[in-house]
Amino acid sequence: MDNYEYDIFISFKNSTETGGETPDRAVAERFYQSLESKGLRVFFSNATLCDQGTDNFVLELENALESARSILIVFSDAGYLRDGWVRKEWSTFMNLAMTDRARSIFMYSLDGTVCNLPAFLREYECFTDFERAISHISNNNSGNFASQPCGRRDFFNTYWGILGSRDPVAAVESINPGVQALANFPVYRIRQTMNSTGNICGEELQELRQLAESGNSLAAYMLAMYYRDVRHLDLALSRELRRSAHAHFLQRAENGIDGAAGAEPEISLVLWQEEPEYSGAFAMAEMMADVLDAYGISHAVQVVQQSREGDIVRADNSSRKVLAFFCEHFFDRDAAFMDWLVARKERLLLGLNAFSEELVPPPLRGCFTFDSSDTGMTRACRELLAS
Repeated sequence: MDNYEYDIFISFKNSTETGGETPDRAVAERFYQSLESKGLRVFFSNATLCDQGTDNFVLELENALESARSILIVFSDAGYLRDGWVRKEWSTFMNLAMTDRARSIFMYSLDGTVCNLPAFLREYECFTDFERAISHISNNNSGNFASQPCGRRDFFNTYWGILGSRDPVAAVESINPGVQALANFPVYRIRQTMNSTGNICGEELQELRQLAESGNSLAAYMLAMYYRDVRHLDLALSRELRRSAHAHFLQRAENGIDGAAGAEPEISLVLWQEEPEYSGAFAMAEMMADVLDAYGISHAVQVVQQSREGDIVRADNSSRKVLAFFCEHFFDRDAAFMDWLVARKERLLLGLNAFSEELVPPPLRGCFTFDSSDTGMTRACRELLAS
């Protein structure tokens, strides 16, 4: 769809169960006024439907959703996203976005809480700062990121979110021409398709195969996950791809992933290796390394199989933060490595790929933990960039 009647559709809960006004209503109206002042065409039901004088509320909502380029979901309680009109609106828009990749989805949390979101909304950016939300949404809808001052978070949102159908390399270069296009950008674009549709085919599948064959470890891992799906099941090929990805990753780690490693890295990334296969923990580390590289933050990546003398020398006390990534719960398998982690607890971030925070042992409780979801990775990146 090339032309839209509205640039943004604001979705919010108008009334409480007792008939009173929600705080969401006033904030949604503030968004309406601010975005309109920037020249955007905004659908805000409390104003737009009154101006139109319509009698068919449901039909007008459906028409507005179908003709909107973006949706902004304003909420003060994650429970409001799970039922009623708000759920109908965002789920309808998400179905439209699956066939029209130029559409964008944004959220705004009134109280700063971004946990307990419905699963299908977790991959989308959830703002907690009003002015940043206004700047980001207006820039996205205008398609002109270069026209506004760009901070690190604006760059990060474009890099990580791969907004709408914009080419990710062009989007990043339009914000910061000095940033070199990273090899994994095409992989993230395909990853976005897999996350939103649950499948890939045709040109994107062929592109992923070519990237994997060229030695891109993240592409090989994504392809391995594709062949683990019951619809395309080939477990032998999946295992072969994960082993190949592991070999390429180790080679790059030895040379310094993306050239960012140094003698005294600002950030140390450490992975525990159970088997010689690229796992979800490796994918988390590689994506995090890409973000650090994009911001010019020096980092070193190291794979540890068991703690022997000299194994983790590169991840020493000179690092501002230490990120440790685990695919499975292993804390009881190596006391020496556990002691090494506990000694760095105050600057440690734990990436948990295949198990919950509840399995983190007591000596490491209270550490910053995150999972492999987009929301989790975004939280970790913000923690690093804000430090």
